Amino acid sequence: MDSAQSRSLRKMVTRCREILEKSVFELLEGKYGIHRGGTVEDAGRLIYLTDEDRRGREEIVASLGHLKSFGLDARAAVERLVREVAFTHLNRLCALKMIEQRGLIREAVGRGHDSRGFKYYLAEHPEEEAAWLAGEQDLVYRRFLQSSAGALEEEIGSLFSRNDPARTLFPPPRALKEVLEQINDPDLNEVWRQDETIGWVYQLELPRFGGHRQALVFRLQ
Repeated sequence: MDSAQSRSLRKMVTRCREILEKSVFELLEGKYGIHRGGTVEDAGRLIYLTDEDRRGREEIVASLGHLKSFGLDARAAVERLVREVAFTHLNRLCALKMIEQRGLIREAVGRGHDSRGFKYYLAEHPEEEAAWLAGEQDLVYRRFLQSSAGALEEEIGSLFSRNDPARTLFPPPRALKEVLEQINDPDLNEVWRQDETIGWVYQLELPRFGGHRQALVFRLQ
């Protein structure tokens, strides 16, 4: 990777991290009643949450408890959770971009809603196509991305695990669109063809975790 490509990648990672962290904080506070300062509202007050939302919120609260068991205070635990979730989403989307570039999966993120793999998904899932036609485009695309990630869980479980807060704290449509625009920047076309790129993304994010995080390693075959 030359210096120009490295700068483009660093710029993308920095901007995507900002977008994702902001959106996760907004989801936590606006929907799940978990505030930046560490305050967790009583679940009974959140009468608008669905049963699925409540289960997801319970997992988030449990994750915060786990982080606090390592000595973090409430505020620091929320901040760490936000960084973890943003990190997870960025790495998943980058990995999908790299995998589709190699023809190992149908295009999933290269053109957002217009991606070829998503069109096949709609054709193969009539109920999802009906939801799409009924105006639920963003929700259906989210389920498609989660389905694509789930299909890779066995091969790349550490990156595509279904059992983490990132599944509940999925980027809202505007944030996802902005992140995909960054990832699909033409300046990065050659970068995604290089096997070491996902490692560089990981290394650029690692300082945010004080250097303590499990290494992200997988092979593109």
